[in-house]
Amino acid sequence: MKITALRVVMLRVQQDVGSIEPAWEQGAAMRFSRGGGSVLEIETDQGFTGLGPAVKGRVLEAVEPILVGADPRDVEALFERMRFAMRNQGGMAGVDIALWDLRAKIEGVPLHRLCGAHRDRVPAYASMIRLGAPDERAELAASLQQRGFGAIKLRLHAASMREDLAIVDAVRTRVGASMTILCDANQAQSQGDWQPGVRWDYARALETAKELEQRGVAWLEEPLPRYAYAELRRLRDAVAIPIAGGENLRLQEYGPMLALAPYDIVQPDAMVVDGLTGLRRAFALARQHGARIAPHHGGRGIGTIAHLHACAAAPDVPYVEVLHDPPIGDFAHGFAPFVGAPTLDGSGNLVLPTGPGLGIELDPSFRDRTT
Repeated sequence: MKITALRVVMLRVQQDVGSIEPAWEQGAAMRFSRGGGSVLEIETDQGFTGLGPAVKGRVLEAVEPILVGADPRDVEALFERMRFAMRNQGGMAGVDIALWDLRAKIEGVPLHRLCGAHRDRVPAYASMIRLGAPDERAELAASLQQRGFGAIKLRLHAASMREDLAIVDAVRTRVGASMTILCDANQAQSQGDWQPGVRWDYARALETAKELEQRGVAWLEEPLPRYAYAELRRLRDAVAIPIAGGENLRLQEYGPMLALAPYDIVQPDAMVVDGLTGLRRAFALARQHGARIAPHHGGRGIGTIAHLHACAAAPDVPYVEVLHDPPIGDFAHGFAPFVGAPTLDGSGNLVLPTGPGLGIELDPSFRDRTT
């Protein structure tokens, strides 16, 4: 069996839903639609097609000579060759995900079963996008709780700690102790010292962590800059609340980071670590260093579905992250172009598709043009 072609399929926008100002980039607009964007398809000479998130033209130019004519089942070997061709610059996650989809389809099994599935559904936490106001966030949390969600991640981006805590307190008062609250400061967005919005120093991170600890928050995510490992380790040692992070790190950065143990919980993202192969390797590194795992995913559509399969195959992963700030930021919008997409059950679990591979197919009505 051989790969014969890679192609990018542009998706037709069937509904422009609107936009949200993300807490981590105030002043920007994060657009939501049903359809739009693109996906990657990898074809074989025996009629199988793998589906993955979109990739840029420079990625296709680099990997096409490696993949065309290759056996699609050699995912791990192809991963190494593609990373070398890309000079570890990233951007190839969509290709790796499509190869895993293809391999599982060839085997005739769902991807999570190919990877050693331990469950057919995974608890999902609703990951907020907006900062919001206390009463509004509390009302939304209550509606998510009624829908079955057992956990919510709030954004801490207010000018003062007092304002951040007011949101946490309002949500806790509204939902009670039965809903898990996670908090994300998003202080590691930048590789350098500057990023939009309020920047925390060690004192604010420490004080906030202690306040959240008293409120029973399950973790504090990215409270300090991306590479502030010494300060993160100092913070981790000073508080009981778990410190989480690592979503922006490349695969080659995971070993050195884990050796310094700055986080209780590490959060690799398949789109950053070059796909599901990289994600599985990051999981293995975390386990070797005794770190807990809760992968990050701030995307929509195929990326979320790929993460769901990876989480289902990992018994030590407590949640799959679902970017979900309805009504505009509803996760269902990202799933709209796909037949057989995951569904949410009444207990807040995302139920895995049962078909082979990722278990989804592109709805022909969304197919616009191919490049």
